[in-house]
Amino acid sequence: MSWMLNVKGKGHIPAEQVQVGDLVQGFNVEKGKDVFRVVIRKNVRPFMSGYRINGHFVSPLTQVWGGGKTWMLAFKVSDALFVDGAGENVCLELKSHDGEHNYWLAGPTPLLIRG
Repeated sequence: MSWMLNVKGKGHIPAEQVQVGDLVQGFNVEKGKDVFRVVIRKNVRPFMSGYRINGHFVSPLTQVWGGGKTWMLAFKVSDALFVDGAGENVCLELKSHDGEHNYWLAGPTPLLIRG
């Protein structure tokens, strides 16, 4: 199952369809508000097992926002469900004016990850 991202002018689209130059929705943690950041690089990395967090399948080393002003690796999230199965991370590098490089995985329960 593909990650869905909110892309300005395109709405929610699969991560595989995001292009360099697109604006993806992220979050300015310090100011507590959503922002859009430009994608400057994209690549795909396979992984052999992962974790399901808030309905999103992520690699064990994906950094997720744990709330309480802390980032944590997916495999350290207390309610993450281990999934023994291959997947792919669509890795986005974002241009940032606020020093943050995160973006939302869209869905019924969004998940903020660090790009």
